Amino acid sequence: MSDQHENPPSEDVLDGYLAVLVDESRRTVVKILAEEDRPIPLSLLAGWLTSGRRNASLDALPEHDRRQIEMRLHHTHLPKLESVGAVRYCPESGRITPGENIESVRALVEA
Repeated sequence: MSDQHENPPSEDVLDGYLAVLVDESRRTVVKILAEEDRPIPLSLLAGWLTSGRRNASLDALPEHDRRQIEMRLHHTHLPKLESVGAVRYCPESGRITPGENIESVRALVEA
């Protein structure tokens, strides 16, 4: 495996990262997965995103709101993040793990 810090991403790859990171939810997912560095269940990730938007505890979240975010993650956000190697998503298990490019993508989020 090559060291991504020694070889910065090409302009095309960088453009792909930036296009995916336009959305705030995707930037938040990158931050969470980079910090957790473990498999995260889709339902928990959706809860964290929803609670952050509402400044509420997970227990106080309406189930409908969490389910809406879960569906957006499943159908839109996670496939886009997976396309640039930021995450790995297994729809069968509902688990999301950091992808091979998580640190490169995280660096852009934090820049």
